Amino acid sequence: MNNHINLDLKFEGQLASLVAILTQRGIKLDAVTKWETLTQALPIHTLPRPAAVENILDKTPEELAHEARILAADTAHNSLTSMPQELQRIREQLDAALMGEIRANANQILTQLRPAFDQAADALRAARELGVNPTDTIETLFEADKPVRMAWLNAQTHAKTLDGILLVRQELSVTAGVPPVPLRDGRPIGSINDIRHDVGSGVDWSATITDPGDAGRLAPYNPKAPWQRWLQLAPKLKLVDVETVPNGNDVLYRANPDLLAKVTAEAQRRAQVAA
Repeated sequence: MNNHINLDLKFEGQLASLVAILTQRGIKLDAVTKWETLTQALPIHTLPRPAAVENILDKTPEELAHEARILAADTAHNSLTSMPQELQRIREQLDAALMGEIRANANQILTQLRPAFDQAADALRAARELGVNPTDTIETLFEADKPVRMAWLNAQTHAKTLDGILLVRQELSVTAGVPPVPLRDGRPIGSINDIRHDVGSGVDWSATITDPGDAGRLAPYNPKAPWQRWLQLAPKLKLVDVETVPNGNDVLYRANPDLLAKVTAEAQRRAQVAA
């Protein structure tokens, strides 16, 4: 009976992080399900463990050479410390196929995110209509009516929802190349963590979550009051379809002057590759 060698090869990458985020948000996409199934199967590479060479003196030179090749292959696979090149190429093809499907179905993903986005945005708009201002605090609302105070408290929860959806939208661009595509030094940035707070990615992300006909600018994240920027932008909030994301200076800011041309060229290149 043959034993088996199980090489549990670990895969790490940004695409896995994007898939995890989509899964956490309850996003359903057939390509993601297929990718998960295939990647779970791919790391387990099973080979039969050859038995010891029996009756070695009775072997012909050709038979002994064949047995030696089997043993050599077994030793090579059994001593692997990283993914074999062949499996690496398959994994790269698998990842590229999924990213192409994500780009092609980006609006389907946004459609699934939109109900939660709209619910949070509507609640923030209602809070503004009740008189809640972005700069309000529990102290300034101490004497306000209970509905106003509750709307301010609930705004903090709704802001977290919108923060999470914005993160998904950013990851779609950063990882899968869904427009707008952030660049650094003319190349797509490697991770959402590469977006610098002082300079930014060259993309004004508010262009993806505000009505193009009534565009607004999402203020920088304030860890002490993260809900303020969402309350400020509440009247203009809209989760925008990919093809409706504005082009040009509306999605770019204070990076180098050549960034617009680089983003446009990269977006066109990615569109051609996806097609």
